[in-house]
Amino acid sequence: MHGVRRVRFLLILVLQPLCWTPIIAAQSILQVGRAPQVTFTNIDVPGASGTAVNGINTAGDLVGYYQTFQGGPFHAFCFRNGTFTLFDYPGAKETWASGINDSGIIVGGAFIGSIDIGFSYDGTTFTTITVPNQHETVALGINNNGDIVGWTGQSINAATGFESHNGRFQQISPPGLIHPIYAYAINNFGEVVGYGELQDTAEGFAFQNGQSRKLAVPGAGLTEPLGINDSGVIVGFYLAAASSYFGFTLTNRHYTSISYPGATNTFADGINNSGQIVGTYLDQQNNYHGFVSSPTRYAR
Repeated sequence: MHGVRRVRFLLILVLQPLCWTPIIAAQSILQVGRAPQVTFTNIDVPGASGTAVNGINTAGDLVGYYQTFQGGPFHAFCFRNGTFTLFDYPGAKETWASGINDSGIIVGGAFIGSIDIGFSYDGTTFTTITVPNQHETVALGINNNGDIVGWTGQSINAATGFESHNGRFQQISPPGLIHPIYAYAINNFGEVVGYGELQDTAEGFAFQNGQSRKLAVPGAGLTEPLGINDSGVIVGFYLAAASSYFGFTLTNRHYTSISYPGATNTFADGINNSGQIVGTYLDQQNNYHGFVSSPTRYAR
């Protein structure tokens, strides 16, 4: 899947219409105590066969990607004030948007020729992001300072994480993990989350000021953190014993499981400072859809 290395898309896709259906559901929990009630709103690009939501900013603007037909290429979108704006990197076979900051700068990746490239996009102009001396680079997250994180390397299977600050690139490669390593999100305090391989599974990490800590949902087959807000609340997904994927939040050292009502699998991809969570879920027919939650107690 090129730059979008997600098991969620190894499935059969068919046409889905635009749907805005708020659903109230209590979250199942890993932590001790009661999790909050959350309203989920389904997000589908009109006429798309599948839609994934990857990022959200303070204003509630959403970014992600979609397919127009089963097995077709990915195209990027931004959803702002009730309107979808669709876009593609010039000349790319595929384009996906991964993150957006409060200035509306979008980051993501595109597949051109036979390689993945990273970009930032201000709504008018694309700026290519390339880590020096690396074959491929994909941008996955951006904060309000313009710091960008993602992965880079000779290929996606030999990737390591990176952070770009004021045009200078720093490698993110926590100890104990082997390639590939992906840095997925960065908050305004410079804390980065992502995941890497560890033997036959995936393990999450948080990284800041050269120090890293392990992130792993207790008892999970794998843990992949994908988003973080300024309160340090982390979201992502994990593999349960029943071979199903569930989203999670991590706050104050407590993991809380997230499952979209009626979904077979749920993936939490991002969170803003209001505690709104975005992600993707699979329905009973293995169609994938995006979602955004109502603000939660996981606010700044």
